[in-house]
Amino acid sequence: MSNTSLRCQDVPKKSFAAGATKLEIAGIQITAAIQMMYEGIHPVAIHTVASSAFQIVRDLGSKQGSRRLDEIELRIADGQKGRYYKEINKFWTFFKHANSDPDATFPENVDESINDFALRFAIFIYEDLGGSETLEIRSFKLWFMGVYLDLFKEEVKEQLGSYRPSFESATRADLINMGKLTLRKLKQQEPSFKKV
Repeated sequence: MSNTSLRCQDVPKKSFAAGATKLEIAGIQITAAIQMMYEGIHPVAIHTVASSAFQIVRDLGSKQGSRRLDEIELRIADGQKGRYYKEINKFWTFFKHANSDPDATFPENVDESINDFALRFAIFIYEDLGGSETLEIRSFKLWFMGVYLDLFKEEVKEQLGSYRPSFESATRADLINMGKLTLRKLKQQEPSFKKV
């Protein structure tokens, strides 16, 4: 990776993202979305940033080849890929455009856990393309597996090792706090972890 830092305070204002590749930009967005989630920033902002990262890695994966993206797309019925991505992108599209529906309102009962899955899909493809893991990304992957443990096969659960917290009765705020604590613990364990 270039000298582009994933932490906003480390990026000189004049450089903004000078010299950053599209993959690095996606890494910045993924890391920022995770930081935003842990800090309690509004889910709309998190979704917009996470979805932007997903779009970049999806485009890169389509052009450069991504085993993870291929695995996802092989499960989509013939002729349904456009509809599949339209469904994935519908909230992101709602949040960033008003040209065709200026008076539209956001649907009720949308669970903010959609952000968790948007981030996880983006991370799958980002890492498959060679993106660097930040501590935020590592903490999120551990957190995601803990929160959605019931979705995983036994061999995947074993990867958690001693990190098997009980999330069953936790509120969303409790879950977010557990992610934040996971990141803090990782930073204590690896204070010299290379920033990308």
